[in-house]
Amino acid sequence: MVLQVPKDPAPAAWLTRSGIAWDVLATFGPHTLYPAHARLRYIPDDGDAPRPEIPPRPLGEQGDGPVMAELCDMLAADTTTPQLCYFCLWEGWPEIDETITTGPPVVAIPNRTYHLFSGPLSDVGQWCAQPTPDMPPAAFIWPADRAWCVASDVDPTWAFINGSGATISRLVAQTRLDIVAADPPRTC
Repeated sequence: MVLQVPKDPAPAAWLTRSGIAWDVLATFGPHTLYPAHARLRYIPDDGDAPRPEIPPRPLGEQGDGPVMAELCDMLAADTTTPQLCYFCLWEGWPEIDETITTGPPVVAIPNRTYHLFSGPLSDVGQWCAQPTPDMPPAAFIWPADRAWCVASDVDPTWAFINGSGATISRLVAQTRLDIVAADPPRTC
């Protein structure tokens, strides 16, 4: 399947009107709305080894996109709306101009603009009718019931996951992906 282009950006208004500073929102998502947090590490932190119980990923499944797809597979159990999710793709990726030809609604926060898509969580990364294996992951992913939200900004080597205590505990305990508990950012 292919993610759809919604008619308007209204489903993303909760992000754009969150009142969270743009750089914090882009990096950590709407963290103030959730009680628990984790980081999906695409690569281990500097000076930190990967979790030893997590096997190396096979060739072809090592990029951010396949890792994000696996995270979404895990998160499907933690929403009542896995068939209706939203995905924001940062418009600054160079691959976008040659891949996405339709005009998806624009979701804007200061210093970042995203294209909005919707569809089943299982279709994460399927931005258009042609295969898009080299496209970067979505900057934001959330189900319609907002049970959780994932943020993956352009620079960090990790994605930030916001959710319930049970969701985050389950993700940290699993051994398929390198997910570690995290504290939300501290702001003054």
